[in-house]
This record gives sequence, structure tokens and C-alpha cells, in this order.
Amino acid sequence: QGIYGGFGLLGVAGVGGMGTELETHCAALGASQCDTPSPFGAGAFGYFGYTFNPIGFELMLGGLFDATEQRATFDGNTQGGANPLLATPARNERFKIFRFGGMGALRVRATAQGRLIRASIAAGLGLSYRYMLAERKAVAADGSGLQDVDVFDGVGYFSPAISADGAIHFRVSQSTAVSVGVMLWAENAGNSAATAADNTRVL
Repeated sequence: QGIYGGFGLLGVAGVGGMGTELETHCAALGASQCDTPSPFGAGAFGYFGYTFNPIGFELMLGGLFDATEQRATFDGNTQGGANPLLATPARNERFKIFRFGGMGALRVRATAQGRLIRASIAAGLGLSYRYMLAERKAVAADGSGLQDVDVFDGVGYFSPAISADGAIHFRVSQSTAVSVGVMLWAENAGNSAATAADNTRVL
């Protein structure tokens, strides 16, 4: 019982996709194929609170960075109703997407303690902020070397967020432990995280 806290490092793997138009509207964009891998990154977090043993209440703060590279292939084939303004010219497009930001959440933590090993789970609600940057590179598929590179204006968003984690703590002293576990960070950008159209771009 009393004041407690901790901090840790994260390896980040995105699940559920990023909601890009390459993921949701590949064919409608005139592409013959899209490759949209999940983002990967890293982060850090910390928390402190007060426990009445076994239940505690805490504030968790965290930040993370992730990135992905999504690709689209346009073969120039306008058969089957593809919009020729989108499907042509034949080209390969690559989008690099970078996202970083932080999160704060009020959580409840339950702990079961032994002499050498302690287990805990925590969950709560909070607020997340993310800022996103993207770069698009289009290269003609005819071997001519023609290309176009565009760096989009960044866009940020706030989102309600859910934080949850589970960990096993190995005691190294009476007051210190080293832990390993998994964390869930859930948020939704909604429709606000859209890059502004650039009407000056010419393929």
C-alpha cells in the first residue's frame, strides 16, 4: 500500500490498418494492386499512482512513433470501367507515412504479489494526440525515369483513447522490479486526419 510508479520502453506494431485510401479504396483509385503493411515503431511510457493493495489508481503518460511505406501499382489499363484520369499513366507510387504523438490516461491497476514475482493488469480511458507526415513518390513504369515527389502538409488529430496493459514483475529488491508485458493503445483518427488536396500536381 502506498505510492508506486514505473516506466518502460515499447516496441510498437500497428493492428487494424491506418485507414488510408490505399487500404480502403484501392480499385476506386485506379490502382491494379496495393501493398499496405502495418506500421511499426517504438515508444516509451511512465505511470505513477497510489495503491490500496491490491487495487491502485494511476496516471499514465506515453509517447510513440511509428512509420509505414504503402505502395500502389497503376498499370494504365482502363478496361473494366477504371477512370482513365486515375489509372493512367502506368506508374508506381510509394507513400511513406510517419506518425508520432502522445497519450495520457487515468487507469485502475490490480496487482497480485508473491515473494519474487508480481503480476498486474491496468486499464483506463484517456486522450491521445497524433501528428502525421507523408511523402508520395510516383515513378513512370515505362522505364523513362520520369518521377514526381510530393511532401504533404502535416495533419494532427485528437482522439479518445483506451490504454490497457498486463505485466509480470520480477523483484530485484524490496522496492524495485523489472517487468515484461504487453500494452494496448487504441484510438481513432476519424475523418479529420485528411491531407489537403494539392491541385497543382501534374502526373
